[in-house]
Amino acid sequence: MQKAIRVGRLSVIFLKTAFETRDALDLFEMTVASGGSGLIPHMHREYDEVVYGMNGTVTWTVGNKEIHVGHGDKLSIPRGTPHYFINQQPATARMILLHTPGGLAPEYFRQLATCVDPEGTPSIDCVAAVMMRFGVTPLMHSPSQTSLAR
Repeated sequence: MQKAIRVGRLSVIFLKTAFETRDALDLFEMTVASGGSGLIPHMHREYDEVVYGMNGTVTWTVGNKEIHVGHGDKLSIPRGTPHYFINQQPATARMILLHTPGGLAPEYFRQLATCVDPEGTPSIDCVAAVMMRFGVTPLMHSPSQTSLAR
């Protein structure tokens, strides 16, 4: 198990990496403090994502649909589907995320961490650059999407 990686109001702990699973999957726990988010709307070109709610509630926007993921809920996000998440609740939320096949790597989150200032505000240009390096497509088509991440 890896050490926790803090990205603003998020904390990520990898349980299994693509390296350990021969690229089959990445499995990680994500803790999202109140106000924490996916930084900017995005989509994954090369892998599917499944989210399992453990405690608290996180609001996901998948395509144009808003979905609340809480304890015991499961959300499947096929590759190529635009999505974004934010914890709008006062309590911290915790989720397990599964990416198949694997390949995102802890390094992705370490690099994202350098894009967030001490107050938790992300540099949108930095976040977008990191996403693109790791095969994640940032989606910043409208000012309203970008303002959600701040």
